[in-house]
Amino acid sequence: MLHRIIPIFIPHLGCPHRCVFCQQYRITGSEKPPSPLAVAETIEKGLQQSGASASEPVEVAFYGGSFTSLPVQVMEGYLKAVQPYLATGKVASIRVSTRPDAISVEVLRLLIEHGVTTVELGVQSLDPEVLACAERGYTGRQVWEAAGLIRKHGLALGIQLMIGLPKDTREKDLATTRDVIKMKPLMVRIYPTLVLKGTRLHQMWEQGLYSPLSMEEAVDITADMFIMLEAEGIKVIRMGLQPTSDLNSPDTLLAGPFHPSFGELVASEVFFRQVLTAWRLWSEKPETEDFGVFVNEKDLSKMVGQNRSNRERLKRGLGVNRLRIAGIKSEERDWVGLGRAEADKPLFVLSRQDFYRAWSGQNHI
Repeated sequence: MLHRIIPIFIPHLGCPHRCVFCQQYRITGSEKPPSPLAVAETIEKGLQQSGASASEPVEVAFYGGSFTSLPVQVMEGYLKAVQPYLATGKVASIRVSTRPDAISVEVLRLLIEHGVTTVELGVQSLDPEVLACAERGYTGRQVWEAAGLIRKHGLALGIQLMIGLPKDTREKDLATTRDVIKMKPLMVRIYPTLVLKGTRLHQMWEQGLYSPLSMEEAVDITADMFIMLEAEGIKVIRMGLQPTSDLNSPDTLLAGPFHPSFGELVASEVFFRQVLTAWRLWSEKPETEDFGVFVNEKDLSKMVGQNRSNRERLKRGLGVNRLRIAGIKSEERDWVGLGRAEADKPLFVLSRQDFYRAWSGQNHI
């Protein structure tokens, strides 16, 4: 079920390590952690905001730090600030993000007692070399143990991954994704690594010891991971960092594949691949030089791509001279259809699930 999120940012709180890439103050735009009173004020403001359905459940989410690494009194102080809203039903649940090595039976019981229903683990990678170079301070085994404990206690498991870390490769990212699938999380976030001012990665970049992914590489790898995860019923709920005024500043972001609509770029890449796959599977193509690509009208912008980039790519990929991309009314989403350019509907349709199976089998990912 979809929730309306009220985010509470607690930058760096509870973090026993300063990872090479991390600068939460600049990522979140929050200069200092909130007090429990400030948490209550943020919830009040969030509840007053318009635009959400009265029936849409509200979730308070603690982001930016390692929540379960906090001293128990601090953790309880934050959780108790939410309790009045849980009691009245104005807030339905609480979500926290934390480190894999900060999960225990005692901690999970405390979270459950206070209404927490989702725990997101900042995993980033399961490759030993990548974890060591990122100075994460935990092992892949600890990730497996934490994920198992969270699911055993009936909590929803979320996992956050990063691509393009030092010593990372596409192969390592896909291997991590395969292992994450086995952990059976409910949701995953994928973030390309960025070089932020004041981080250890900043120093490495200046010294020529680190090179970030290009935008094309980041989109390509993320699209692979998206397809693998979604094919297994695991929702990818975010791709790329949320833009903030600090993150948009050249004084903060020094290098790396940042785009305010990075998720849209990935979605367009997935649609592009889906059309190529449909073209390969379509066995009865009509004899014409004018072809049409059809999608749900609500998916049209993703299919066309930013600056209409997918149109020219598809003409080259399909080997056609003229191509029409059209959106039509449909109850289903994420399908693509192929047919004559002048037609009102496609002759061949490929659903997203059928695409996942065909793409994964062909590309062995």
